[in-house]
Amino acid sequence: MKKSYKQYSNRRYLSQDDFPKRQDATVASVIEEIVAPPGGKPKEKLIVFYKEFEKGHVLNQANGLVLERLAKERDPGLQDPENPVRWPGLRVSIGRDPNVMFGPEVTGGIRLWPIIPKPKLPRSRRLKQQKTEPNGESVSDEFVDRLTDKIAG
Repeated sequence: MKKSYKQYSNRRYLSQDDFPKRQDATVASVIEEIVAPPGGKPKEKLIVFYKEFEKGHVLNQANGLVLERLAKERDPGLQDPENPVRWPGLRVSIGRDPNVMFGPEVTGGIRLWPIIPKPKLPRSRRLKQQKTEPNGESVSDEFVDRLTDKIAG
């Protein structure tokens, strides 16, 4: 059995409930579609599809700004980074933000963030974290220190 009744919903678009944690994703395509919010009037919206998900994401202004900035970073000479045809291939981190507001209410929602690359550890720190030989045997800290000193010269 699933952990929440919300997981049984067959929503047409991605929702915050689809993201228990952030995930990295790649923009596959962007289309225009008429979307009717619950109890609201239908409006034309942009729907972003990601390679990693079947359902699309109804784009809001804040998330559109993130995609625009990422397009500009990828190609600084780009004249129209706000144009959705420029967004396929962009990599983003997508997830739930509990502070998103819908009108005057805090409802939570989906947010996009740039993917921040993890800094590479110095070789000695990587060796200390690994602490195993390729054959699976443990390696002592002293061995790693001696090896690091030998490599450093």
